[in-house]
Amino acid sequence: MTDRRPTIANTGPRVGVELHDITGTTISTDGTVLENVRIKGTVTIAAHDVTIRNFMLDANGAPYGIRADQNKTGLLLDRGTLVSATNAAVYGSNYHARRLNIYNQAGDALKADSDCTIEWCYMHNLGMQAGKHADGLQMSLGTSVAMRYCNIDMPIDQIGFLSNACAIIQAASGPVDDILLKGNWFNGGNYTLFFRDKGHGAPTNVRLISNRFGRNYRYGLLNTDGPVYQSGNVWDDTGEAIFDLSTVKKP
Repeated sequence: MTDRRPTIANTGPRVGVELHDITGTTISTDGTVLENVRIKGTVTIAAHDVTIRNFMLDANGAPYGIRADQNKTGLLLDRGTLVSATNAAVYGSNYHARRLNIYNQAGDALKADSDCTIEWCYMHNLGMQAGKHADGLQMSLGTSVAMRYCNIDMPIDQIGFLSNACAIIQAASGPVDDILLKGNWFNGGNYTLFFRDKGHGAPTNVRLISNRFGRNYRYGLLNTDGPVYQSGNVWDDTGEAIFDLSTVKKP
């Protein structure tokens, strides 16, 4: 895989485009396009086919930066920077997140339920609040979530940040099915990836394909309660194949 990993330089709003200031809002008109904005507060999505593009969002200590939990479809989040939510930068279902720079969050980067596509995002500097156990991607139920070509950097020895997992996907509130993690750069966490049965069975149809793994984790790369399809996963520093992530433990 060509090393085009997401960084500060290639995520977030485009350089040189002027942003105008607005406050957090509820979007209730289908087809709304919110572009070239600097937002303070939470944006709640209460309409279909909303686009938020080329933006900066400071949640200003609210639980979420963007709430997509109103059963609306077609949300596109494109080239944004998100900071300062206490729970997660983005929460909900039916969203496509692309080229986001998510950092300086008290807790998690993304919470996803169903029908989410996450691509070319950079997630780092998570878990700033005491008592948090930050995750890059967190799921507790749902289906059809794909994360591709994202860089989640959560080293366990980073002072001031509490890292739990690059992705924790566990069936705590309902079943979980159809999860694809492909072509990502993962580094850190207690276990870098968790797929757990928390009362609704182990997640099913989980695929880990062509991901690159860093070594700054606490216990291991994969903690799973069920079968996980694995192909083409390698160590990031050497390119050496990792045939079974669940067998890799900290020396």
